[in-house]
Amino acid sequence: SELEHLFAEATALYTTGELQASLAVWQQARVLSRELGEEAREIKALSNIGALLYTLGDLDEAETIQKEALSRKELLGDLAGQAISLGNLGVIYQERSAWDAALECFQRARLLAQTASDVAGEALHISQMAAVHRQQGNWDQAATLLQEALHLYRQQGEIKGEADCLGDQATLSYLRGDLRVALDLNRQALGLYQQLGHRLGEASTL
Repeated sequence: SELEHLFAEATALYTTGELQASLAVWQQARVLSRELGEEAREIKALSNIGALLYTLGDLDEAETIQKEALSRKELLGDLAGQAISLGNLGVIYQERSAWDAALECFQRARLLAQTASDVAGEALHISQMAAVHRQQGNWDQAATLLQEALHLYRQQGEIKGEADCLGDQATLSYLRGDLRVALDLNRQALGLYQQLGHRLGEASTL
């Protein structure tokens, strides 16, 4: 269908790093979803628009859209979807150095993902909590959380999540002065990104 094509195109453009083009296609998908009465898909498009606006630096608009997506997912009883929106809101608060608000969002998201049996989602939110602890200098707590997330990603065969997590571990090792470990972890992450053809991730490890 046209809607499925738009979703696939928007995802492909994001994966190859064409963010403005991806945003434009997600906006088309949102309009078409609404016209077709496909509420769940409209909300998914809304969430992705919010995530892209964050990536492009429009934090205020991203926050507004993520809060709208969250409230609509709550009405639908979509637990996994609520977790995603809370995770996205947490990232916005993290960007603003609102650490407590960020951790609260990530913890709520983790519990919702757990309830929804979304193991990869749970791993993502654990990784997000680890990032906040790393930024606050709580390196031991960050390391423990990242190891937990890595185990969950590998358990699910989530290669991109595993690569992201290895990259996070590399950053932490670098901060601790373990340069050889950091280099090895980065090489592992790069190999996984190349396997996926994920240019954004690949660029971040080079």
